[in-house]
Amino acid sequence: MSKRICLGTAMWGWSVKEIVALNLLDRFYESGGRYIDTAYNYPINGEKNKLTYSAKLISQWIKTSGVNDLKVFFKIGSVTNEKINTINLSRENLTKMTSLSEDLFARNLYSLMIHWDNREHLSEIKETLFHLSESCEKKKVRLGLSGIKSTGLYQEIINRMDGLHIDQQVKSSFLSGDVDIIMGTREIDLRLWAYGISGSGLKLDKSEYRNNSYVKLTRSDDYHEKMLSCEISESIKSYISESNLVENLYQYAMLKKEQDKRYFGYLVSPSNVNQLKQIINFKNKYDDLPPKNTSSI
Repeated sequence: MSKRICLGTAMWGWSVKEIVALNLLDRFYESGGRYIDTAYNYPINGEKNKLTYSAKLISQWIKTSGVNDLKVFFKIGSVTNEKINTINLSRENLTKMTSLSEDLFARNLYSLMIHWDNREHLSEIKETLFHLSESCEKKKVRLGLSGIKSTGLYQEIINRMDGLHIDQQVKSSFLSGDVDIIMGTREIDLRLWAYGISGSGLKLDKSEYRNNSYVKLTRSDDYHEKMLSCEISESIKSYISESNLVENLYQYAMLKKEQDKRYFGYLVSPSNVNQLKQIINFKNKYDDLPPKNTSSI
């Protein structure tokens, strides 16, 4: 099955300027893209005046364009856009965030998604899940999970609940294919999404990083060396040189996710329109391939 792609917006208002972000939305929508990922705390650059910037920009675009068929993930729980895990998943805040999502996205809301939950107390997680699932059912949107630490506890509760429709985002790059999720024993309408597919912005060579790239802004100086060994890098370069389909590392990462049957889709986070065009062109080329030419790499 061809995977869905979702436009990531974590860098909007940070390294991605407003005019670029709006152009990305235009081009993505024109190409048929409908899934958009945002969060209350995007961008996570520590500038308090930029809290909810990404979501508000999407909301502005929706109202200007008059569209009603986007599918927006709105991730909630984190209450600051600093690089710290400060969350509020209380009933009161979930109600507040649900109301905010209605104001921002109206009929374009696809999923209310719990974001960055490191709690390990079953009772707290249970209260959050039950309240948010009720809100999702009333709004006819899907329950979402992203950045969940205690997936086992979540699954224990989910296995006791009926009628759930869940989208879960899992960090999974071309370097690590294991899915950090417990499927449980019951049939659940689960859609699994991968984020960070390119290793959070890795390049094959250190010289390729821009000063405002995600790796430069958020990672340690030795991140490249820790994540991408010379052996793996050379292996991927060899594959690309012999491929009629893959031209760069990002397309290689996309190909890995296209071929993983466990995933419903994956997030892409272009920083400019040219990168988005390359993503869309590759996706179209892959979707047009006959089945025999899409064997696993």
